[in-house]
Amino acid sequence: MLSQTPHRGAEEHRAADDLQFIRHAMERANRFHAVPGVGLVIMGATAIAAAGLATLAPTRLWLPIWVGDAVLAVCVGLVTMYRKARSVNLPVASPSGQAFLLSFSPPIAAGIVITLAFTAHGVTHLLPGMWLILYGLAALTGGAANSWMLANRGPQMSVRDWRAGFTVDLQQKDVRLVLEAADELGVPLPATALVFQLYRAVQHQGLGSEGQHALVKALEFMMGAEMGQAPE
Repeated sequence: MLSQTPHRGAEEHRAADDLQFIRHAMERANRFHAVPGVGLVIMGATAIAAAGLATLAPTRLWLPIWVGDAVLAVCVGLVTMYRKARSVNLPVASPSGQAFLLSFSPPIAAGIVITLAFTAHGVTHLLPGMWLILYGLAALTGGAANSWMLANRGPQMSVRDWRAGFTVDLQQKDVRLVLEAADELGVPLPATALVFQLYRAVQHQGLGSEGQHALVKALEFMMGAEMGQAPE
């Protein structure tokens, strides 16, 4: 028993390290969804009010009105975001929250710089379109397009590196469990069933031990081309 103690201690230490890695990976992969719908509604309402006010106000007050509304919108967003995060016990300073802010901030900063430049050159009529484009870009980079899988596995796929962090076989097992649970509950999951079949195709090629991102090989087989190559 004494001779097994160091070995057991090493296994426990490794297990703790694995759990820490999994937790960190999940935090990095998680998108920050603490911005509530009520905050977006209030921000939209203030924008409508600002648009009406700017239409009636003198031209020289047009930009100050919109800048004031932007400041108000930021305050509303931050307050409602903080309240929602507190209600679901999600710290705003978590890795996912930090990733959201880091992704969201550059387009907003660019908007401030471009606004100053356009104003200095007297082309303020171009500002609404520019604001809309940059806000949409900020929403994408901070939300749906901010994917840990794409950011980390995308480069691997581009160089055809199929080393596994989580294998196709293990992923397929989890997807099968989801489908079995959905079947018991009578819940339709057509997209999940499609993913299951794609992973099954990869397994039939003898690639079950490769990383889950090898799913793209099923699509390559159907297209008759590999990533980075144009179909013949």
